[in-house]
Amino acid sequence: MSHKEVWVWDCRHGLALLQNRHSSALFVWDLVTGDRRYLPMPPATTGMGLWNGALLHAAGHGGDCPSSPFLVLYVCSLYSNGYCTYAYVYSSETGIWTETTSIAMPSYSTGIDVKRTALVGNTLHWILDNSFIFEFDLDNHRLGLTARIPDGMLRSYGWEVVIMPTEDGLLGFAGVDGFDLHLWSMVKSIDGVVTWTRRSFLRQKWWRHVRLESSQLDLLKSLA
Repeated sequence: MSHKEVWVWDCRHGLALLQNRHSSALFVWDLVTGDRRYLPMPPATTGMGLWNGALLHAAGHGGDCPSSPFLVLYVCSLYSNGYCTYAYVYSSETGIWTETTSIAMPSYSTGIDVKRTALVGNTLHWILDNSFIFEFDLDNHRLGLTARIPDGMLRSYGWEVVIMPTEDGLLGFAGVDGFDLHLWSMVKSIDGVVTWTRRSFLRQKWWRHVRLESSQLDLLKSLA
């Protein structure tokens, strides 16, 4: 199985959530045993749109055992006179998808991007095509727009960033500027004003010989 054949949506607890780029088949891959569990596609996810997903342990089943029951959150942005985004949750215990919520995206926002998620507390975050950050509250099953990364910041990183949780439990992102990997965190004031603070950077001389792509930036982020 080549990385060119699949999207890797998420990887947690010894399991990976992948989707075939050609057939759209969605499956969970056990990285220890090599077993694959193919999932039925959620309803109303066909047509022109964008997709992403996340993989989580089912409530009450913590730890890192791949055999534990899991949940898959699948989010799709379908276009019809504007984007509407749907969220579905799959339970490995029931084998059923449940549509939890949907939201019509504002005119200034686009569909969900095909980049990795960030789990902060009990909220999952994705980045949209135009730099807005989109969230799903796992407790209340609510979708919404939470923040935006300023265009000036994105421009300095060639519009390629990866959102991530920070060490102190905040939402952050990583971006490469020249030979430096910058790590940022989001701070929200009591009145809801969002600011971004650069926390640290890593300088690697050998990056001058490497052309970084999104998948490689994901790897560097995980090692930082």
